[in-house]
Amino acid sequence: MQALYEKKWLTYPRTDTPYITENEMAYLKEYKSQYQKIYDIKEALKHTESRSRYVNSKKVQEHHAIIPTRKIPTSQELKSLSNLEQQVYERVLRTTLAMFANPYQYEETKVDLQCQQLEFVAKGKVEIDKGWRRLLSEVKEEKREPDHTLPPLEEDSKLQADLKQIQKETTPPKPYTEGTLVQAMKNAGKKIEDEKTKEILKEVEGIGTEATRADILERLKKQAYMEIVKNQIVITNKGKQLGQVLEEDKLLNSPEMTAAWEKDLKSISTGSLNQETFIKRIKHLIKQYLKQVPERMNQSREALEKLQQQNEQVSTIGTCPLCGKAVKDKGKFYGCEGYREDPSCTFSMSKVIAGKKLSETQIKSLLSKGTTPVLKGFKSKAGKSFEAQLKLIGGKINFDFSGVNKK
Repeated sequence: MQALYEKKWLTYPRTDTPYITENEMAYLKEYKSQYQKIYDIKEALKHTESRSRYVNSKKVQEHHAIIPTRKIPTSQELKSLSNLEQQVYERVLRTTLAMFANPYQYEETKVDLQCQQLEFVAKGKVEIDKGWRRLLSEVKEEKREPDHTLPPLEEDSKLQADLKQIQKETTPPKPYTEGTLVQAMKNAGKKIEDEKTKEILKEVEGIGTEATRADILERLKKQAYMEIVKNQIVITNKGKQLGQVLEEDKLLNSPEMTAAWEKDLKSISTGSLNQETFIKRIKHLIKQYLKQVPERMNQSREALEKLQQQNEQVSTIGTCPLCGKAVKDKGKFYGCEGYREDPSCTFSMSKVIAGKKLSETQIKSLLSKGTTPVLKGFKSKAGKSFEAQLKLIGGKINFDFSGVNKK
C-alpha cells in the first residue's frame, strides 16, 4: 500500500474512514471510464450521484478513504509491480468503482416454524441482481455465510424435522493484526460503563486519530515493544515488561484518561478551563511518572527474569545423550540447547514417531534411561499398527521388538 502511495497511484493509505468528499467524487466521475479500461470492466456504472453512504464531507477528518488517484498506470507499469501490489491496486480500484454500480438485490423469505412447542426461524435468500458484486467477483472476496434457498412452502404445512445436538467449545480471542488493533483503538470506549466517558470517546473516535494510530504502531515496532509474525502482532519481552508496569497503573493505561484529557480540551475551547491550568496538571503528572516509572521498571525486569527462568525450567524435558546440555520443548519437536555452541550439537527428536504422539513421560524415560516400555499405537508405512519399545542409541531412536509378546 505504501509503495503504491509513493508511486502516486493510490491516495494516503493511513486512514480508516470509508468516506470521500465532493472534491474526490468529482474527479472519480471524470476518470471513471479510464479506470474501467485498466481491467477491461464492461459493467454499466450509471450511479454517478453523490450518495451519502460514500460521500460525506462531515465524516472526513484528516484524510478521506483510500481511492485511486488521477495518475493512470500503463499495462507495462502494472506488470512491473509485485503480485501483492497488483492485487491491492486492483482491489482498491474495483471497490471504488463499485459505488457507481447497481445495488446488490435479493429476495429474502422468513419462515416461522414450530416443533414440540419450540419456535424456530428459517431464512432463505434468492439473488435477483448481483449489482456491485460483479465487479468484485474476479478478486478474492472475504469469507461470508453462503446464501440458502428454501423449498416451496405453504402456511400450516407439515415438514420433516431433523434435530441435531451440537457440542462446541469456546475459543480464545484471535491475536491482533495491525488492522484489527487500529480498529480496537478507534472503538476503545465501547466497553466503558460510564456513559459520559463513553460518549466523549465515541465523539473523538477512541485513542489517537485516523492519521496517528498507524504511526503509534510503527513506533512500537521500531522500539521493539512488539513485532509482526505471520501478520499477527507478537509482544516482545521488552513489551511485556512495559505492559506489567502499565498494568499496575490503572490511570495511565485506561481509556478514561484519554476521555478526561479530551474533556479538559473541550473545556479550554469553551473558556471554562484555562490552558495554563491544563498544562500545569500535565507537568505535575509527568514529574510523578519520571520518579515512579524507573523504579517500577526495575521491579518488573526482575519479575520478568524470574518468570523466564521458570519457563526455561518448565520447557526442559531432559539431558542430551550426545553433549549433556538441556533438551527443550521447541514446539513441534524437542531440541538440544547445544546447537548454539561451537561445534553445535544437532540432536533433536520429533514429538510424533511412526504416527504415534509421545507423551512427556515417555520422552523423559527415553532421555534418562535410553529406552521406553513397550508402546502401542505405531503405524507402519503400509498402514498396519504395531507395538515396540523405543531405544536411544548414539543419538538415534530405534525400534526394539524383543520385549513384544509374539502371538
